[in-house]
Amino acid sequence: MARKAREKAKRRFRDGPPPGPDPAGTVLRCGRALALDPADGPAAAALAALSDADCNLVRSRAAALAGAGDLGTALALLLPLAHARPTDAEAAAMAARALILSGRPGPALELARAALETSPGLPELMSAKGAALHRLGRFAEAAEALAAGAGDADTLNLLGRCREVTGDLAGAEAAFRQAAAIPGAPGQVWHNLAGHVDFARDGACLAALGTARAAAPASEAAMFDLALSKALSDRGKAEESFAMLARANAAIAAALPPGLPARRRAAIAAALPRAAELQPVPPPPGAPRALLIVGMPRSGTSLAEQILARHPQVAAGGEMVAMEAALAPLLKEPRRWPPEASAAFAASYRAAIAAAAGNASAATDKMPANAYLAGHALAALPEVRVIWMRRHPMAAGFSCFRTHFGAKQAWSYRLAEIAEEFRATETAMDGWRAAHPGRIHECLFERLAADPATQIARLLDFCGLDPDPACFGSADSGAPVRTASARQARGPIRSSGTDTWRVHEAELAVLAELLASEIRAHEARLQAAAGT
Repeated sequence: MARKAREKAKRRFRDGPPPGPDPAGTVLRCGRALALDPADGPAAAALAALSDADCNLVRSRAAALAGAGDLGTALALLLPLAHARPTDAEAAAMAARALILSGRPGPALELARAALETSPGLPELMSAKGAALHRLGRFAEAAEALAAGAGDADTLNLLGRCREVTGDLAGAEAAFRQAAAIPGAPGQVWHNLAGHVDFARDGACLAALGTARAAAPASEAAMFDLALSKALSDRGKAEESFAMLARANAAIAAALPPGLPARRRAAIAAALPRAAELQPVPPPPGAPRALLIVGMPRSGTSLAEQILARHPQVAAGGEMVAMEAALAPLLKEPRRWPPEASAAFAASYRAAIAAAAGNASAATDKMPANAYLAGHALAALPEVRVIWMRRHPMAAGFSCFRTHFGAKQAWSYRLAEIAEEFRATETAMDGWRAAHPGRIHECLFERLAADPATQIARLLDFCGLDPDPACFGSADSGAPVRTASARQARGPIRSSGTDTWRVHEAELAVLAELLASEIRAHEARLQAAAGT
C-alpha cells in the first residue's frame, strides 16, 4: 500500500506543479508526497519551481491559519517550504515559531539552526532560535540569541523574561523598556515592565502606560489594567489600585475555559487517596535525593529553593512537571495499582531528579502543586524529603490575586477560589504529615524573614546537608528563577511586604471570612514559633 501511494504521488508531480492559482494546495500535496518518500524528486522540484509570489501567498495563508489556532495545517504549509527551499528563511522562522506553539521546541531549534547555516545571523531566525531555547529552559543561550533577534516587541519581551530568570534584572528592565517603546506593544510587555518600575518616581513611564492603554484593543485591556494597578499602588492610591486589579482579574477569569478550577479539584480529589496504593522502592546506590518544596504559590517556595541552591551539594530543579508526568499513566488506571506500578513511578521520577541534579547529591523540585502529590512520593521514595512553605493566608492569598499566572492557576483570579485552593493545600499537607511523620519540614515564611539564620540552619539539618556559609549569605545562587518570584527571591531575605495585604483589608474581607479558621491557626503557629 505504501509503495502504491508513493508511485501515485510521483506520477502526480512528474510534470511539475499542477496548473491553477492555488500554490497552497500544491505545497500541501508536495508535502504529503515527500512525507511518504523524502527522495521524491518531482515533488521537490514542484516546490522549487514555485515563484516568490506563490511563496508569499503560502506564507500568508499559513500565518492566517496559525493565528486562528490551526497550527497543524500551518505547519503542513511551512515545513515543506522550509525544507525544500533552504533560502526561504521567512518560512523557516515561521515554521519554527509554529513548532514552538505546538509544543515541539526541540524540532524548532533544529530547524532554526539549519536555516541559520544558509542565512547566518538573520534576526528573524535568531528570534526563533531564542524562543525555542527559552521553551527548552536554556535561558542564558536564549538571551544571547534573542539579543541578536528581530527587535520586535515580542522578541524583546521574551529577552526580558530570560534575563529575569537568569538574574540580570537591569538587563530585563532595559529589554522591557525597549519593547514598550514600540507602538502597539502588547499589554504583557507593560505588565512585565511594571514589575521593575517605581511609578512613584517615574511619571514619564506612567504617562506612556496611560497612552498605550488608551490605544490598546479590548483584548489587551486586562494586561494593561494589571500594569496600571501596580502603578496606582506605587503612587499610594490603594483603593483605585485594588479596583483596577479586580477588574483585570474578572476579565481574565471570564476569558478562561469555564470549569477549570472545578475539574482540577475533582482530579486532585481522585488522586489523593491513591498514594496508599504505592509501596516503598529502595533507591539505587548513589542516587541523588529529591527535596520537594511545596505550598501555596507566593508562600516562599522560590526563596527556599534559592537558599538550598547556594549549597554545593544541591542543584535547583525549579518547577518540575516530572512527578505529575510520572503519575499520569498510573492515575488513568481505575484498578488498584500492582506492585510494579510503584517501581515504574519511582524509576521515572528518579530519572528526572538525576537529570536535574547533575553531579550534585540532591536536587530541588519546587512545584507548589506537588503538595497534592507529595504523599505519593513519600510512599514510594524513601529518600524524599518535603519542605512545606507556609505563609499567612491573607498574605499568600492577596499575593496570588495580584499575580498573573495565566491559565495554569485558573483559581487565582477569584478570591473565593483562592480560599478553596488554600484550604485544599492545607488539608492535603496535614494528611501527608500525619501519614509520614518526620519527613515533612514546616517552614513559616514570616519566621524565615525575621530570623533567617535559625530557620536556614533547621532547613539544612532537615535536608541532611552540612551548614555552608553560602546558604546564610545573600549572594545570588545563580539558579534560574522561572516564576513570578524572579525578582523577590534574589538577594537578601526581606520582611517588607509580608503585611501588604493589610492596605486592602476592607476589599479582602470576603477572603478573611472564608479563611477565618486558617488565619487563627497560622497566627497561633507564629506565636508559638516566636518563643522557640
